[in-house]
Amino acid sequence: MIYKKEIDKAISWLFKTQNKENFGWSWVQNISPNEQNTAEVVYAVSLFCDILNDNQKLLINEAVRKWLLIPSKHAVLTIDWAWVGLALSEYAEHYEQYSPDFSKEFVCKDIETCINSMLSLQNADGGWGDYKHDMSTTFRTAISIIFLENQNQLRNDAIEKALDHAVKWLLQLQNEDGGFGNVLRSNLTQNILAYYAGVEQEIVEGQYLSSLSATGYALWALSCRNKYMYGREIDQAAEYLKNLNLSSGYEIFFEVGIRRGALFTFRHFGAAWMGIGLLNSGKSKFYSDEIIRLIKHFLSLQDRTNGGFKCNDSSEVYTWSNCNALMFLRLAINAINDMNGLDYTDIIAQYFLSRSQKENFNSTPSS
Repeated sequence: MIYKKEIDKAISWLFKTQNKENFGWSWVQNISPNEQNTAEVVYAVSLFCDILNDNQKLLINEAVRKWLLIPSKHAVLTIDWAWVGLALSEYAEHYEQYSPDFSKEFVCKDIETCINSMLSLQNADGGWGDYKHDMSTTFRTAISIIFLENQNQLRNDAIEKALDHAVKWLLQLQNEDGGFGNVLRSNLTQNILAYYAGVEQEIVEGQYLSSLSATGYALWALSCRNKYMYGREIDQAAEYLKNLNLSSGYEIFFEVGIRRGALFTFRHFGAAWMGIGLLNSGKSKFYSDEIIRLIKHFLSLQDRTNGGFKCNDSSEVYTWSNCNALMFLRLAINAINDMNGLDYTDIIAQYFLSRSQKENFNSTPSS
């Protein structure tokens, strides 16, 4: 498998940072584990179940047992429930390979619990916030759509109705440039803005302006729901991402919100969500310039000492940045594996053509 050396190192780092007492994960080592980070790790690692060793599979089984089964033990926020549902769904796909000592029925039952919790947390406007009645955001709504859309065997009228309502809300967040913001500008009332008194104006404006992160999330969600019905919106979002001037580097988006009356900030890995959105939508190929640049970017962010992926050159390694990088690389590898002979031939032909043109240019006498 291409990039296996880098992926092995990144996965090894995750297991080194796993809490040895309760088998969970936080965003960094030596901090109390939580539901969301644990679920993100289980999801990302399960994408590479085929290359895990027996001990790593046992450790994932323990993480699922302690943190994801009976999710109500720890889950509080919308993103907790959504990520637990995604993690359990991916884990269930590889249940036989993991060979745990608990029944698959427990996993499937808890996926249903996550579905019902997500449906109960949906706001009247169709979106999701951290809690019921909290301001809806692209990040929470998109990940909820992605999880619910993934439930092919459990689909019912309630899920379909929730998804239609959610997508209708999400499309309101698409700006004229094709990108998506995280919140509706009209929802930032004076009462809410009062909480942002100490936040830079640029960051506040960034909550409703288009960003790599929000657009990547939305692009993945719309592509999951219906690539054809929302083809125009998907095309516009993909073009926004492809046409961005990235001379200053890929963004780390700072989400700012209010959680139970308190201001919070949350970082999002813009480069990862850009790549995940483009590849899931099919609007970029493995050999597309923007994907090649992203792969190079991620490989440059791998810490040479511990093997984990950072979110930028100056950051430390976080579980979420490492998981997001692994998610993107899994999609890139899938795209390579799915490449047909004609695509491969075109890549080789373009390479030799560009090389020939370069050699001819270099050999041309100067005037």
